[in-house]
Amino acid sequence: MKREGLRLRWSGPCWKPLYSAACGVNRDAESGGVPLYRTDAVLASVSSDGLTLTAPELASRADGFFTAGTVEVAGQRRTVLSHVGSSLVLMSPIGSLSPGAPVVAYKGCNHGTGAGGCLDFNNRRRFGGTPNVKKKNIFLVGIQDV
Repeated sequence: MKREGLRLRWSGPCWKPLYSAACGVNRDAESGGVPLYRTDAVLASVSSDGLTLTAPELASRADGFFTAGTVEVAGQRRTVLSHVGSSLVLMSPIGSLSPGAPVVAYKGCNHGTGAGGCLDFNNRRRFGGTPNVKKKNIFLVGIQDV
């Protein structure tokens, strides 16, 4: 093939990976020397299945702050499924962790335009979704039913 295929796609939520060049949000951004999206912590405990990490410093952020974000521990990065208080639940475990390990957690994004999404990052102009697109497929239901 001599031509490149389709590159962009239409979806309600933003398709841009958080902190990527396309998104444009700097994960290490600061305001007055205080990190906006990053929290450095020390691991206090790990669940037996390796999916739940606890660090007291994480409680300094509101519940849900790290949900859909990432955590870096021992040179590995994982997606955060939920954040409540000082605990993070990960999508997949990180093996061989012990208390005292340094942890870096980054704020998550729900890929929407409101709270939890672009609004939190002051990044609405780079939103890559199309939330107003009709969800019905006209090829299946016809134009009259849309």
